Amino acid sequence: MAAKRIAWVDYAKGIAIIGVFLMHSALPVTMSSYIGSFDMMLFFALSGYVFSTRRFPTFRQFVWNRVRTLVIPGVVLAVIPFIITELMGLGTGEFQSYPKYALGFLVNLRSHYGFGELPWFLSCLFLMEIGAYVLVTVARRIDHIEAVYAVVAGVTLIVGYAYSALIHKALPWSGDIALALFPFFILGMIFRRFDTELQDKLLQPVTMLPALAVLGVCGWLNGASEGVINPYLNRYGNFLYYVLAAVAGIWLVLALCHWIESRQHRGGAVAGAADVILRYWGRNTLVFYCINDAIYPRLIPWLLGLLGFDVGSAGTGTQIVCGLLALVINLLVCTPVAELINRCCPQLLGHGKSTAHSVQGKHSRRNRHRQS
Repeated sequence: MAAKRIAWVDYAKGIAIIGVFLMHSALPVTMSSYIGSFDMMLFFALSGYVFSTRRFPTFRQFVWNRVRTLVIPGVVLAVIPFIITELMGLGTGEFQSYPKYALGFLVNLRSHYGFGELPWFLSCLFLMEIGAYVLVTVARRIDHIEAVYAVVAGVTLIVGYAYSALIHKALPWSGDIALALFPFFILGMIFRRFDTELQDKLLQPVTMLPALAVLGVCGWLNGASEGVINPYLNRYGNFLYYVLAAVAGIWLVLALCHWIESRQHRGGAVAGAADVILRYWGRNTLVFYCINDAIYPRLIPWLLGLLGFDVGSAGTGTQIVCGLLALVINLLVCTPVAELINRCCPQLLGHGKSTAHSVQGKHSRRNRHRQS
């Protein structure tokens, strides 16, 4: 039986994926760097919040589930757009590079042109969830779960940042980013252990203003205007400002989504529309992320070029327009793909038959039972 989805978590995922679309657009460096200072950390914190090992009695079963729901969908959703861009003449056009492209998925070493790779977020998430399974197992045996979580979060925060600052070499499967951002995954695990009343108090709407202030100040002090903060490049700038900006940004979005959920319960057209839209985006982040990762380097600039925009030589105002148009293009491309997969082949995402099919099957069985 599938776990019940948490509305404000879906809202936050929806906002986070819009942040990804904007970071992968032609927005001015200052704006995209502010988003980058917390957006992917938010994704991992949310993943930690909903993380659970209850359905998997063995480590082997857990790993296979993550391969089935993260790795395989990621590869498929990376290969299909690659084929489309090649057929459109937007790719390399070199047949001899295709075996190299296929081989790249085994190593998953990012930023190596010509080699295929899983979207780095998925490879990071895969490694983090493997690490989280081990962490949960160890913490339960020691019987001081929160303390173990906090210690591991602190150690990985320091070690991951030190690796980024001192060594700064990309590791297979984005292991360097996974190490640096694993503390935020653990932060989500810790927050999940708080009782609901405490969560509600911490996410009161009044906390949004100070969170926004901390994000703005620390993001600026960390050189947001120069694009210092870039998780993909495993580059974070000043340690203190980086941590404060990331936590403040996460807090801001979670408090906002918590407030939206409370408003939705009271009714109203605006709150209802926000609920439907953000829930849909949040439930389809895997497809949205993978398709965006495949189309933003070539397809979106090509489409913007057809509209008369040269993203490489645009001024600030034009960059903002291009960023918003890129957001619209992403939604127009990703939404029908998500619908097609959800309705026709949910198994691609590691899911069973669609809910509609399941419900229909139940009604059919009931009718047959009544007739007999």
